[in-house]
Amino acid sequence: MSRVRKTVMLMVVAAAMAVSCGGSEGDDPTVAGGATCSATGDRVSIASDGMEYDKSCLAVAAGKDFTINFDNKERIPHNVVLLQDEDSSDAIYSGSIITGPKKVDYQVKAMAAGTYRFHCSVHPQMKGTFLVQ
Repeated sequence: MSRVRKTVMLMVVAAAMAVSCGGSEGDDPTVAGGATCSATGDRVSIASDGMEYDKSCLAVAAGKDFTINFDNKERIPHNVVLLQDEDSSDAIYSGSIITGPKKVDYQVKAMAAGTYRFHCSVHPQMKGTFLVQ
């Protein structure tokens, strides 16, 4: 393969990665599944629409209470549950199930730094990574 062709291919791959990892949640760290986010305060927002969350990664600061602003845009029940890891069935926090369209603020106690998971207890295929930094 020619040097020019290799350079062009690397540029295309780098551009694709930048586009797929961009967004309002920050530029690092990258976690499993390609999710990218970083803590920006004591509030995170997430919405459900089309049987999926609008974000695959959320992040908050370690050692501080925080709020999850949840917007269920669907006429079916959803919630947000924080889990130790993907294999865990014990919830660290379980938000109330709401049928939309409706918004709710979940008040969550401070958590230790680490990588956690979130999902909907009604539809566990709706899931993502939750970083406490």
